[in-house]
Formats: sequence, C-alpha cells, structure tokens
Amino acid sequence: FRESLSLISISLVSGFLHNLTQLIVVYILMFRNVDITNRAILAFILIFLGIGALSGIITGYIAEKIKIRKVNIYNEKIFWN
Repeated sequence: FRESLSLISISLVSGFLHNLTQLIVVYILMFRNVDITNRAILAFILIFLGIGALSGIITGYIAEKIKIRKVNIYNEKIFWN
C-alpha cells in the first residue's frame, strides 16, 4: 500500500479509525442503553470523527514535510517517497 498511498492519506484514515474505535469502545462500555439517534449525540460523533480526520491530515502533512525516515531490517536508512 505504501507505494499507492501518501503519508497524508494513511494518517487521515488512521486518525478517523482511531476515533471511531474509541467511540465504539465508549459506547459498549458506558452507553449501551442510550439511543444514539439523538441529534446532539450524532453531532458529537460527527464532530469527533471530523477532528480525528483533521488531526490525521495535519500529522500526515507534517510527516511529509520533514520526510520521516524509516529503517529497514538491514539498518539501511530509507526515506518515504
């Protein structure tokens, strides 16, 4: 996947999925009996997921700009393209 996806797109998906997982865990542990179709709760969920996606974009952009190095198993330094 690394050849076809940029760091920004990987970070965007990672931020979104991280927040989605957090919301699912909180729902399972605390709010199983709460109706999630309430407009306020849906707005919170959308804002929370949007902030996760935005932070992923910012993280990916910063990573692209500083060219994060990756070390392979042979200890050769290679750069993300």
